[in-house]
Amino acid sequence: MSLYRCRQGGWESDLAVEAQAPSPEGRGLVVYAGAEAMKLDAPWRSLLIASLTMTVQNGVLLTFPVVYVALLEEFHWGRGQGAGIFAVTTLVIGLAGPLVGYLLDTVGPRRLFVSGAIVTAVGMAITGLGTVLPYFYAIYGAMTGLGHSALGSVPNMVVVSKWFPRTTGRAIGLADLGTALGVILIVPAAQGILLWVGWRGTLWVLAGILVLVLVPANLCQSVPEREASGSDGIGCGYTGGNLEKDALTLRAALARGPFWWLVLARLTSGLAFQMAFVAAVASLAAGATFLWMTYVGDSATRQERA
Repeated sequence: MSLYRCRQGGWESDLAVEAQAPSPEGRGLVVYAGAEAMKLDAPWRSLLIASLTMTVQNGVLLTFPVVYVALLEEFHWGRGQGAGIFAVTTLVIGLAGPLVGYLLDTVGPRRLFVSGAIVTAVGMAITGLGTVLPYFYAIYGAMTGLGHSALGSVPNMVVVSKWFPRTTGRAIGLADLGTALGVILIVPAAQGILLWVGWRGTLWVLAGILVLVLVPANLCQSVPEREASGSDGIGCGYTGGNLEKDALTLRAALARGPFWWLVLARLTSGLAFQMAFVAAVASLAAGATFLWMTYVGDSATRQERA
């Protein structure tokens, strides 16, 4: 087994070559890498950073139903008024999509994701200063919504797709595992933190996670220097066509029916998910708080009396 130096799109890595043979399409060499010799090169690093970003972003975003119950208890708002905060957040995330896409193309993923993490963290940290509903709509709703839009799945998947043009579906599927992982890990943790330090302290902890995890991680995020080179992060190049020449323009995409079917699917699924999620998690959070106060609180009271 020999080592092969592969350079593609500005990155280099040593790959252990087990076999070299013409691809079925005759487009060059297919290189199979031995697992023991693989190193974390730029495409895989980018994919892991994207997955981490979606883990933290989605987990932090979906902690709102946990905080929502505490807000209703403290400020005595109606359920519709309180849920309106999250409605503003999701609305801003959607409306900011074109702006986020433009910034991704112009300033690049590093500045976009780092700025998004900072904006979201600042918004969550200063939310605790609020006492009136419009303040929560403006800060937790609009400000953090803008930051979440910059950190969301769409820009991260765009970055991953640039590194993996031949295996885009598989790469995005791997990266998107972070979305579910964030809900599994961060939402229950936020409920536990809230029981100890309250909703304000919980928001400060989440803001700290955003800054301490996503800022340094995304300082290493990047896109290929030559996006049309066709590096897929596994092989050593793709000469099957010019990706820039074959790509659709925005105007051409807007004129196609499949584009609008995707927009409709995204809109309807998002509406259904958000409405169901807020109600379901809020009910679970209220139940967990009730059980905690009933059993743990009563036990502590009995010990004090004894």
